[in-house]
Amino acid sequence: MSGLTSQTSFVIDPNLHGTRLILSNFKSEEGLFKNLERNHSYLKTKFIADSTVIDDNRLEDEINIAIGDWKQYPWNKTVAKDLFLDYVLPYKVHGEYPDEWRKLLRMKLKKTLTTYAKNNSTTSEDIYDNLIVNGSDKWFKYSTNFTALTGYPSFNEMNLIKKGDCLRLAYLHVYLLRTAGIPATVDLVPYWGNRNGGHAVDVYHHASKLHNGTIRSLLPSKNQFLDHPPKVFRITFRKTNMWTDSIQPLIKKDPFCIEHLYKNDNLIDVTSNYTNVKNIRYTMENGTSKKLGYICVYNYCEWKPIYYGKISNQTISFPNMATNMLYRIALPTESGLKFIGKPFIFNNDGSCMFFDKQSKSRSDITLGRSSDEFSWIRKKEIYTLSVLNNKGYWTMHSKVEAKRDSSITFLRVRKDHLYKLTGNSRIDKCSRPFIYNNGVQLWY
Repeated sequence: MSGLTSQTSFVIDPNLHGTRLILSNFKSEEGLFKNLERNHSYLKTKFIADSTVIDDNRLEDEINIAIGDWKQYPWNKTVAKDLFLDYVLPYKVHGEYPDEWRKLLRMKLKKTLTTYAKNNSTTSEDIYDNLIVNGSDKWFKYSTNFTALTGYPSFNEMNLIKKGDCLRLAYLHVYLLRTAGIPATVDLVPYWGNRNGGHAVDVYHHASKLHNGTIRSLLPSKNQFLDHPPKVFRITFRKTNMWTDSIQPLIKKDPFCIEHLYKNDNLIDVTSNYTNVKNIRYTMENGTSKKLGYICVYNYCEWKPIYYGKISNQTISFPNMATNMLYRIALPTESGLKFIGKPFIFNNDGSCMFFDKQSKSRSDITLGRSSDEFSWIRKKEIYTLSVLNNKGYWTMHSKVEAKRDSSITFLRVRKDHLYKLTGNSRIDKCSRPFIYNNGVQLWY
């Protein structure tokens, strides 16, 4: 527990004195904010040491309850000790305030779990379906429109707000599964590489075959498999020291630009569990004194750094990167990122297809969508076709008004380039890059 911290909310009164917010004192989100308004107070988050919250007696209770839940249920017979220690025993997922969720949920679920245990053929998949698919959505709903009191959702926060994004839903599912003695944690996709946004999903102990025929102990439910992510990181309670041992020694005076890895020693790379991966070795044209570089994906019209690579002999090495993905390389600077080279598609065979040639060959192209996210061409809408130039920037080719739905034609477009089509809708303005091959748009 040494060195572990938790983010929590403090109530700041008119005299700027702060007291920790006790969420269990409130029955609803509305009640909380009415109380703040009535007392002319506001909320502010800060990190506190876990050692100030959890004493020896609390730790002993956590251990005894967790061991009991692990041992007594038949669906946990195949759970090894190391899985128990990493993914059942921990009193929190990562970063959140350590509420006594295990006691609360054990009382709530004890009767239900005992009933399931009478059937010795019950599997962890059955428990998942009963507790989560048919259970948790009755009192906690997925929504992108919610109040986030902290960046790391505690059980009491979710119990009060009662709705949240995929990260909050995943944390809640982990609490429920660990209450049943089932090893569980969260896998994170910071950014997608072939669509916009990111994702988080709960993973738990069950044996299922993956794309490459191997078996892993922790996987998502059958309806939540992560489809072709550029990088996936698994949250672990046990320290992996990714930051302390691998990243921090490479940093000089430049700021570190990968938010999801910054000072995080509790992640492991599990990308290969979900998709085909290969190592990327990128040789720079010019020398540098930097010790690390970034590899970026295109997300919401920006290049977002998703992973780092070590630089040796002017070559940057990025291990276990998803193939068939659009990437761009950058170096750290005092002000952020400096892109080097051109964007490229990392092919399934490990080769890189760069977009740095100015093809003189032109042809007309007919497009049906402005994005891969269900954004079909609309009649009478004006669309702009942009082409990636040899410096890695988008340049406008032309603007055309669509004459009919689901089809628009641009004349004399340079072949073998990376393109982007934008319109006036919110989705259109965040459109994805694509290549055009034999009359088909292939999205990246």
